[in-house]
Amino acid sequence: MLFKRPDLKSKARVLDDKSRWLFGDDAERLFSDLEVEPQQLVLPVRREFTQGGYYILGSDFETPQEVRIVADAGPLGFLSIAAHGHADALAVVCPASAGP
Repeated sequence: MLFKRPDLKSKARVLDDKSRWLFGDDAERLFSDLEVEPQQLVLPVRREFTQGGYYILGSDFETPQEVRIVADAGPLGFLSIAAHGHADALAVVCPASAGP
């Protein structure tokens, strides 16, 4: 809603309570005003966010058979001090299936 991007609405599917709280009384209207086109429901199999070091890989997005991996391969910490940047080095997130 903040960026007025229907493709992000298609991923979210529903308006959550956090968004209602952040956008206040206009939340429902802002969410419903974002019109999702059928072609926006298909997400790419691979997305690269090289500046941040994040990569999304997977298949069958937006289906019960979805397989998705979010890999964090970003820089370690801040400049030469690398303040605890090692804590998530090469982290991989594999979400569990929500079921039918």
